[in-house]
Amino acid sequence: MAGYTLLTLKLASALSYRRVDFEAEKFRDFAAVSAEGIPSAEGGETVLFYSPASLVRFDEAEGPCILALPGKPERFGVSRENHHEEGEDKAEEGKAGEVKEEEGLTLEPGLYAFMQWRVADAAGLAGGIEYFARETWWEKLGCRGPWILRRVAEDGKIATQLLARLAGQ
Repeated sequence: MAGYTLLTLKLASALSYRRVDFEAEKFRDFAAVSAEGIPSAEGGETVLFYSPASLVRFDEAEGPCILALPGKPERFGVSRENHHEEGEDKAEEGKAGEVKEEEGLTLEPGLYAFMQWRVADAAGLAGGIEYFARETWWEKLGCRGPWILRRVAEDGKIATQLLARLAGQ
């Protein structure tokens, strides 16, 4: 597999995001998520929460395998760098996911299974998700809760991260 490494991340401080409600048709495939939800400013982030069962099929004998590319997430959030500040041109509202802001989203401190890679296309995203699923299963990491897909603007590129909270955390 193309340079994937599963790590354990100790998140020391909470990461907070503005929750945004997108329309379902914007999540037909990850390309739409990328076009609409890519971080724009250095350090900008998007965060998408998925049920593992919506991404991966688990088979006791064969292990996990990807079902499909991510569709509409259960929850979606953006960092402040991606979001219009209050008082800016209201004509921009309604574009590219600025549909409706809801309560915030937070990644709580704790231990997470973690992987980061550069996604060039849908196959690269699928490969990363399946690797994450297979390695967390193989290592018996016992993840709980949603799988969190983060897109982070860093060094002029977009990094893709996948996290899942470790059981007992």
